[in-house]
Parts: sequence; C-alpha cells; structure tokens
Amino acid sequence: MDMQLKSMKKSRRMHKMYASKIIEETNILLDKELESSENREDVETDLNTNLELLNIKMKVIENLNDKISELLEDDDEICTDMNESGDFQKYILKTTIRIEKYFKQNPNESSFHIEKPASKPKYSISAKLPKLTLPKYSGDPMTFQSFWDSFDSAIHSNQVLNDISKFNYLKSLLEGNASLSTQGLAITGENYRTAIKILKERFGDEQVIISAHMDALLNIQPTQSNKVSEIRTIFDLVEIHTKNLELLNVNSEDFGPVLVSVIMSKLPKDFKLDITRKMPLGKWKIIDLMNCFREELIVRERCISMEKGMSNLDINQDHFPKYISTMHSQQKHVKPREWQPKSVKLISCSFCKGKHPSNRCNVVIDCNGKHHISICDKKNNAGAYVNSNSDKTIPDTSVNVVGCQDNILLQTAKAEISDTSNSIKKTKIVARVLFVNCSQKSFVTSDVRKKLNLKTIRNKILNIKVFGESCEKPRKFDFVSIKIKNIQTNHYSTFEAYVTPIICSPIINQRIDLAKLQHTELANIPIADDLKDGKEIDILIGANYYWNFVTGQLIRANQSLTAVNTILGWTLNGNVKSINSASFNGKRYSVPLPWKQERKQIPDNYEKSKLRLLSTYNRLKKNPNLLQQYNEIIRQQEHEGIIERIPDFPPLVGQVHYLPHHAVIKEEKSTTKLRIVFDASSNSPLLNDCLEKGPCLLPMLIDILIRFGTYKIAVASDIKKAFLNIAVNKNDRDFLRFLWFDNVNNSNPKVISYRYTRVLFGMNSSQFLLLVSIMKHLYQYKHCDPEFVNNFLINLYVDDSIARGDTSNEVLEFCLKAK
Repeated sequence: MDMQLKSMKKSRRMHKMYASKIIEETNILLDKELESSENREDVETDLNTNLELLNIKMKVIENLNDKISELLEDDDEICTDMNESGDFQKYILKTTIRIEKYFKQNPNESSFHIEKPASKPKYSISAKLPKLTLPKYSGDPMTFQSFWDSFDSAIHSNQVLNDISKFNYLKSLLEGNASLSTQGLAITGENYRTAIKILKERFGDEQVIISAHMDALLNIQPTQSNKVSEIRTIFDLVEIHTKNLELLNVNSEDFGPVLVSVIMSKLPKDFKLDITRKMPLGKWKIIDLMNCFREELIVRERCISMEKGMSNLDINQDHFPKYISTMHSQQKHVKPREWQPKSVKLISCSFCKGKHPSNRCNVVIDCNGKHHISICDKKNNAGAYVNSNSDKTIPDTSVNVVGCQDNILLQTAKAEISDTSNSIKKTKIVARVLFVNCSQKSFVTSDVRKKLNLKTIRNKILNIKVFGESCEKPRKFDFVSIKIKNIQTNHYSTFEAYVTPIICSPIINQRIDLAKLQHTELANIPIADDLKDGKEIDILIGANYYWNFVTGQLIRANQSLTAVNTILGWTLNGNVKSINSASFNGKRYSVPLPWKQERKQIPDNYEKSKLRLLSTYNRLKKNPNLLQQYNEIIRQQEHEGIIERIPDFPPLVGQVHYLPHHAVIKEEKSTTKLRIVFDASSNSPLLNDCLEKGPCLLPMLIDILIRFGTYKIAVASDIKKAFLNIAVNKNDRDFLRFLWFDNVNNSNPKVISYRYTRVLFGMNSSQFLLLVSIMKHLYQYKHCDPEFVNNFLINLYVDDSIARGDTSNEVLEFCLKAK
C-alpha cells in the first residue's frame, strides 16, 4: 500500500508541475500586448489549447486526489492533503476563468475556442439570504425523498466537492436507523456511493414509502370531540398523505373505497352527519369526500372566527363602569343636563371590598363555594387567599445556597419506547423516564402519545392531589399501553399509563458527572441517563409499576447516594455535593468550578480569542524582549503542568470556552514586571456569569490592620503562586482554554490551543476556591494546634498572610509552622 501511495503521489506531482507550466504560459499570453490580428489569432489558438489541457489535467488530478485520500489513514494527513488539493484546484480555476473572461471581452469571428453549453441566466440578489440548514434524516421512509432532494441539490450534485467530503456531510446528517445502516462503512469515495445505494434501497423504495403513507393514514388518531382544531388536524394529515401517494403514481381509485371508511371512522358523529348530507348518492369517491370535508371545515372555522370577533365588542363587560343610584326612581323624567349623580357610587365587592362586582371576584376558594374564605369550613385553605386589591404578584420561592450546593439526583433513565403492536414498521423514539414510587399511577406526556400515535384503550377520571393542597381535583385522562425497552440490551416491559399534557418542569442540577467523579464505586457503572440532551421528562413510572422495573440490585456509594439497577439500566438517587469541599489528590488540592444551578450555554469564544491573540502578538512584536518574556511564562507553565495542550479527542458541544489574554506591564515591580491576565468576562454570556462567586470568607481588613499594630514584631508574606497551586477538576478544564503559538520566532507561527489545569485568578470564584482549599487543609490540624490555625486564618487576606508576635522566636515559630 505504501508503494502504491508513493506512486500515486509522484504521478500527481508530475501532473501538477505540467499544469503549473501551462498556467505560467497562459498568464504570459494574457499579459502580452496584441499588435496585429495575426498575432491575436495565434494567441487565441494557444489559449484555447491551454484551456482544454487545464480541464483535462483538472479531471486527472481530482481522480488522483480521491484515490490518495482513500489510501491515507491518519485524519491529520487527510485534512492536510485535502487543503493542499483544494488550493491547487483554486489555482487552476482562476486561470480558466481568466481565459474565458478574455474571450468574452475580445469577441472574434475567427476565434475557434470551444463553446460551453449556455448556463442559466444569473440574477442579482439584493437581499441577504438566510443560512441554508439541511434537514437531518432518521430513517422515516415518508421523508426520504424530501431529504434526498435537499441533499442532492446542496451536496451530491456539487462538482466542487469530492466523494469523501460528500460522505462526511452525509454522515453528519444521518441519525437513528439511517445512521445505523451506514455505521460500518469507512469514509472513502467508493463507500460513499455504496452508502447512497444502501439508503435508496432501504428507505427510498417506492413500495416501502407507499406502505408507510398507508400505515400513517390508518393510524391517524380519531377524535370524538367537535373541536375544529382537532378536526383540522385530521384533514391536514389525510391531505398530506393522499397527495404524497398521488406523487408516487398511486391512483386514488385504487385505495379510495378503503380510505373513505377510514376517514369517516376518525370523525365525530355530528361532523360525519353533516358530510353525509352533502355527499352525492351512489358510490363515494375520495375526491368528493375531501371536497365536502374541506367545505364543512371552512364554514366552521369562519363561524368561530366571527364569534371571537364579536366577543371583543362586548360593551356590557368592561368598557363602561357600572353604577348604582339611590335616586333613580325620582329622576326618571329629569333632563340629562339637570341630573347630577350625587349619590352615585361604584359597586364594590362584598368579598374583598375591591372595585368590581362580587361575581367577578378573584379570591381563590378551593371548595368552589360562593362565600368569603373567612367563613369557609375548610380552614386549611387559609393559605389560598389572594388579595384582589393588590397589583403585586408574589413570586415563586426558590432557595439558592451559594457555595456548597446539594444536588439531589432523581432516578431517570433513557429508553426506547413504542406502541405494543407487533408491526415491524412501527414508530420508535427515545424518551426520558422518571421513577417516582410516591406516585400511585404512571403517566406519559401527550407529546409522546402524538409521536407514537398511541391508541386510547379507555378513559378514566382520576382524583388528583398535588403538593400543598388538601382538596382533590377530578380530571379525565386517556389510558394507553406502551412498550419500553433498554437501549443497550433486549430487556423490555409493557405498561399502561395515563396521558397528561406535562409531567413536570425540566429537572435541573443533575450532576451525574460529579457523582461518578467523587465515588470510585460508581465510576465504571453504565448509567442509563447521561442528561446531556435536555432534561424534559416524558414518562413517569409510579408505584403501580415501579417494582416491575427495579431489579433489587443496589450499590451504596455513601449514606446519601445509592445506585439502583433497573431493567432500563443503572439509575442514581440521592445527594451529591457540587462545590463539595476540595479533594486532595496526593500532590495538591483539586476543586470543581462552582457552576450556577441554571446556567446558560457558554459560547466557545474561539474567534474573539483569536482576534485578541493577534492584537496582543502585534503589540508585543514591537518589543521583542517582552514577547520572549510572555512566551517564556507560557512555556514555563507548560513545563510545570499548570497548563496542558488540548487532547486530540473533541469535547462535547457547549462544553468549551476560550479565554482571551493580554499582558500587563508594571516596570516599578521588583519581581514580576510582566504578568499575563486572562479575561473571564469576555463575550456574553460570560464565564463569570455562569459561576457562583461564593460567600466571602475573608476577615475584615480593618481588624487585620488593628492587630498588625498591637505586637512588637510583624512579618507580612504571601503564598507563592497560591491560585496556580490549586488544581481544577478534569471535567471543567475545557472551559479554561486559551490560544498561543507553537513558535513565536517564526514569521507566520501556528496557533495552538492550551487549557489551564489550575485555578485562574481572572475568575470571580477564584478567591473562594483558594480559601476553601486553604481552610480544608488547615482544619486537619485544628485538633492538635487550634491556636495556630485560628491565628493563621484571621490574619490571612486572600494569599497574603501576617505573622506577628512580641519576640522574634514567636514570629519565627509561626512562620515555620505556616511553611
């Protein structure tokens, strides 16, 4: 293979050399002044010849590029080779375009250059078009043609891209079953064509698509409600699938009689009756049915629209104040100008004394009785009173403990769910399951029910009791059956659940990564839910099915955290400390970054950091000595392990942030004249916006100054590189990336990425992390020397410490202990 690769590279190099020679000759001809028509004809002949030769060489080189890329194994080599090939193709294209431009500007009947087929006229576009985003394909046969048309137009038919690049684009757009069908194929030009063939045969077969549309028509969710919105949904779905079947050359007469019965079975009785009145006698055709369906639906939608419009014109409700008069009977015949409403007063509410009628009072009474809450028998509802006179809304109360936060992990798992039918083509989706054994029933969201087209088994009324309320609220629920399967294994189960619009708000603060990092017994357990793709709950498994899923196998990490095994995989339940006190790894203390519970996704900030880097570099180049000092600091930190080069594997999206940096120069400093300062407040949202600042653990500065003057001897010192001695946990280091150069002495140095392994001074939580680490370290010695520990802490301000005493021996002893 090596010999074949060398031979191809050599061949390509020869072709490139010849193409370069033609390009040089062409440029000389185009720059040459043409004095006579004879010379001009010769030049045009040479240009035509060179144009044809360049086109031939272009095809040969492209073919060699594809073959060489297939033989290369290293990703970096492939990337470098593709960049070089693209640059040379651009070099050739510039010359061919220049030749064509010459012939357009110098038309000549004697010229016999080869005419290309007329291209489509170009229109100038004045508006800026939005960015084109290609749809992803998950394996649904009904959407394959739409996906393929988009991909073919943007990628497959693009002559500029080679097959390997097209395969990379294709891979990035496939997911689900479509991705699995091409998973084993290596990224080569030949395999690209194989992948296209596999996708077309599996998902683009006409019969498969026809069957999928027919199944979708049969599985449309029926409605017994006369709500126009639900009937409109049925109409739209029927029309979409029938139109697609017509595009596949399926005659409506072939499936019309069956489809007529299917559509009518989905509609409520009143609506079916109205359609039947309009249908002609004899055999019903699908076209006639859809026309009657459309007409009846439009009429009902218009009626609803007019009703809404009239409701906004109700003059009896809010447009005029309501008055009550005690003199109305005596003033019946008084002229308008003579009558004065002296005794007129606004109606007041008999419940809350507000300026509104009693029947419109907003006082909340859970028992639904028409009386004031003060005389309600249900005294436990006292907390439910709402003062209607107050314009202020009491916000929801939330507790946010800054610093050492608790993360309560809930039992969640991701699973593959579907309906309980035996159909091979049934829809399957991945959903998040929450195990709650304090709920008596199990629930599924209406969104999941819609995606899977789950059929209603029966309806049932449940009395719902929620937290903080003592009254039951009856609600009617649909009852459905679901099949649920472990994503990694073949373990599955079936259960029945009630359909509800929403189960709960997205869960937050599920730091599974911290649990695995802190407890070695959990490190190698495959957790059923990584919580990386959203935190919405789709299914709630209650006590009625809880023990059908739990196997009984437990791992106790500590008294407050347990791993529970289920047929869907391992789940975690219990308490995890977030800015859990610093841990000691044998050399130094290590801390996680104290993230806020609800933080925004941080941008990578790469481009802005690169611009700031180039600006800093250009400024430092003016003083080579400062540039070398700057570079030496970074090299020294890399040698000491304070920073490290970025590993090859890519991080997760949203888990990277680059910090800009610049030089701060203080000539008056006796030690460090140049310091590198990192900006954690660059861009928005800022890194500092997403970190907890932590409580202030510093003593009062005035107290330190007072104590400083009460002793005969005082020595001030600081902890050497205090912040850089505290390590940052590995899972947070990618948020502390920065850019620098491989060699600043080169005229065009390469930009490379580093990341900090230690605490940065530029973060708003740096001071808190340092003091937490120092305090934890000192507390280990509190039982043997509490006086020293106390004196050290009350005289420590960030990284500056003061030792004081009446004799030199006292101060020396204190310094030795601190060191």
